[in-house]
Amino acid sequence: MTPLQNRIRQRLEDLGLSPVNASLRVGTNPELIRQLLRQKHGTANPRRDTLNKVATALETSVAWLLGEDMTAAAPDAGAPAPALDPDRHLRATRAALAAIEAQNLSLDPTTLSRLIEIFYTATPRPLDAQ
Repeated sequence: MTPLQNRIRQRLEDLGLSPVNASLRVGTNPELIRQLLRQKHGTANPRRDTLNKVATALETSVAWLLGEDMTAAAPDAGAPAPALDPDRHLRATRAALAAIEAQNLSLDPTTLSRLIEIFYTATPRPLDAQ
C-alpha cells in the first residue's frame, strides 16, 4: 500500500466516512476514493486537482496526504471545530456569491462551500487597499 493510500484510509477512519461518502464530498465519481485505494503500488498517479479535491473532502492538505509534510498532521478528529464568526461568514458568503454572479457561474454545493471557505480565511484588507 502506498503512503497516499495509507493516509486516505487513516482520514476515512478518523472522519468515520466510507470511500463512497468521501467520493461524494469530492463531487465527482462516487468510486474515486475506492479506485485510489485499489490501485497497485506505483500505478496511482492522480492529477493535482484531483488530489486537492480529495484533500478537501478528507479535511486535510495535499502535502499531508502525500507524506511530503510530516509536521502537517491531520486535524484531530476529536477536537471541536473552531467557532465561525457569523458576521465574517456572512461577508464571505456575500463575497462568494458576488464572485459567482460576476463570472456568471453555476457551482455545485461543494465548490460553493470551498469558495466561501477561501473568502472566510482570506486576510481582510483595508478598504483603501482594494
